[in-house]
Amino acid sequence: MAGQNRFTHPAQPIRKNQSWSNGLITLVAVVAVIAILFLYWNFRRERILVRNLEDLAGQTQPVDFAAFSNLLDASQEQFLKQRLSANDYRQLRRARLLATLEYVKRLAHNAQVLMRLGEAARSSSEPEVAKAAQVLVNNALRMRLLAMSVTFKLYGELLVPQFSAELAPVADRYRQLTEAAGLLARLQQPAFAGRVAAML
Repeated sequence: MAGQNRFTHPAQPIRKNQSWSNGLITLVAVVAVIAILFLYWNFRRERILVRNLEDLAGQTQPVDFAAFSNLLDASQEQFLKQRLSANDYRQLRRARLLATLEYVKRLAHNAQVLMRLGEAARSSSEPEVAKAAQVLVNNALRMRLLAMSVTFKLYGELLVPQFSAELAPVADRYRQLTEAAGLLARLQQPAFAGRVAAML
């Protein structure tokens, strides 16, 4: 009987850990579904009409790329974690995650605007313009999909701080998108290219 007790008791913490893990997986799955549904609804709700470069005015949401990159900087995050108390770091981390979410929302919106611009320019009779427009559409679509994935990860970390999200690729993807927009602008209206960069 004593031998049986020795083998029975250690299983209890294991079952508790498994139960906690299953609950965490369920929570993350629910958050994923909610985030995807919200982003899909937002995607469908946006009615953006962009026929040419002039239509971009007032449609885009400028992004402070230096500030956004700082939020994604892993070395900066590690520095703050080492210098702050655990409680202060958690509060600051949450604030930084919320700020990152706002930036990602802007990236997704701008990607939608630029996708419309590219779609309008694909029918150009100039092959170079049509090709650049298709590249812009492709980059914009990839940015939208990545923004959806990153949004899910950010909400996951907000709910479960132990879940650390890898977000660095989103900055590179947005940089590629703005470069594609700049190329199309230079081909269509070279004098307008600088204004396009400032809008993004």
